[in-house]
Amino acid sequence: MKLEYVLFDCWDTVIHFGLKKPDGNLHAIYNHITDPSNYPFEQFKDDFLSFMHDYYASTIYDVSAEAILAYLIEKREKKLNCGYEEAVIEAAQEYDASIIPGLKDFCSYLASKNIKCSVLSNTIHSQEITAGLIKRAWNDHPFEQIICSSTYAVKKPDARFFELGAIKVHHHPENIIFIGDNIHTDIRGASQAGLAPFWLNWKGNLATEEDIDGINFREISSYKELSDILESEKHNYGF
Repeated sequence: MKLEYVLFDCWDTVIHFGLKKPDGNLHAIYNHITDPSNYPFEQFKDDFLSFMHDYYASTIYDVSAEAILAYLIEKREKKLNCGYEEAVIEAAQEYDASIIPGLKDFCSYLASKNIKCSVLSNTIHSQEITAGLIKRAWNDHPFEQIICSSTYAVKKPDARFFELGAIKVHHHPENIIFIGDNIHTDIRGASQAGLAPFWLNWKGNLATEEDIDGINFREISSYKELSDILESEKHNYGF
């Protein structure tokens, strides 16, 4: 292949997601419920976690955080003293994020080869919130675009989302490396879409034969390992 572009997954590939304080995001929303009587916080939390568990286990398309919040609030016949978008933005202020170790050096390596990069993320959050979290963790990050499934409905591992990413960065899939930490969504989807996937398995997860059946990928444990591979095999990547 001739490596022309790199697409990154977001969560646990670019940034590690966290909260400033336990359930801070949920408290930020709950505090806007105009009449919380007969609806204790723990019930609201349980409603949210139960819904999100089912959502991530079964949906092949993404919807916005605002739509999810509207369902959770209105099914209990409650109201907020602000708009759903405002509540979601306020909840996002409780998120914390840190850059995955080695990423900055790897992006510097890409820059030395004149290779640009963007983020392709599954998320219920808007592009603005996702980009804001990345910027909070890395103010001068090099990502040209933050492409979010919440904007386009399709999500990984659907090959259509990867194909859209390739279209938006104006490069053919076969000339794009995709880096992600999830063997099911990131790696299988990228392989099926014709990108060259690298499984960033910094957590040391185990993949079964079923997990990897029919997909082409390379496994790495760190960004340093990936830059070493690209450098030692640069003739294979058109450098």
